Amino acid sequence: MHQTRNGLHKTPNLLFNFTSAGEWTARKGKHYPAHKHTYWEIVYYRSGNIGATIGDGRYDVSPGMVLITPPQTLHSEIARTAYSNFYIGIDAPAGFPWPRVCHDGEAGEFQRICGAIVKEWRASEQQRAAMLSSLLNQLVILIQRNTAAHLPPGEALVRRAEQIINQSFASHPMIRDIAREAGASVSSLRANFSRLRKCSPLDHLHAVRAGHALSLLRTSTLTLDVIAEMCGYHSASHLSRYVRKITSRTPGAIRAASQGYNG
Repeated sequence: MHQTRNGLHKTPNLLFNFTSAGEWTARKGKHYPAHKHTYWEIVYYRSGNIGATIGDGRYDVSPGMVLITPPQTLHSEIARTAYSNFYIGIDAPAGFPWPRVCHDGEAGEFQRICGAIVKEWRASEQQRAAMLSSLLNQLVILIQRNTAAHLPPGEALVRRAEQIINQSFASHPMIRDIAREAGASVSSLRANFSRLRKCSPLDHLHAVRAGHALSLLRTSTLTLDVIAEMCGYHSASHLSRYVRKITSRTPGAIRAASQGYNG
């Protein structure tokens, strides 16, 4: 829908990256024609009433609604009145199980988080990357909570396990402990991950751990020993072996290629 800031903002705690964030206002009759992006777009509508399309879906949008558009999906807006929104672009897997619609609560949690993301995205404050990462985590949790009551049991189980892994990956969690905390047997957790994510819970744990480590290699000057400890690897050599296995490059080569990163 909207312009993308040059470059991606790498978030250290998730396998997602911000691609853009901003706010949009339009007068009545100033429609936004059908278009699509290479990334997910999350739009929080602050004011006005519009008609929106996402693929074959049609939505009557009012303030407090959130529309979530997958990558490469045509979407548009018909401005029945003047309207305004916050928009956030996120580079996440195309098959990620997000809904098309969410609704803000009485406390305005979506408005608060989306507004804070837009403000921080534009800023150049210290620890900007850490703040954006924290806000993105909160946004993802809000989306999960908003839809959890309507999820099939298997999807709800997998999302609970993913959240547990995202919060505990650095502390060497065992799959049996993750399954127990999620309220399921190990076999049930593995079966649902295989069916819904085409991978195992352990594969997801490794991916989260590796994504965090690679982000720190690219965006920080932390030593390999510190990164290994922060990401749940037993040693710097363990981290180095795994990085070479999944990227065919050494941690030093990855860090050297990312020296132009500005944070």
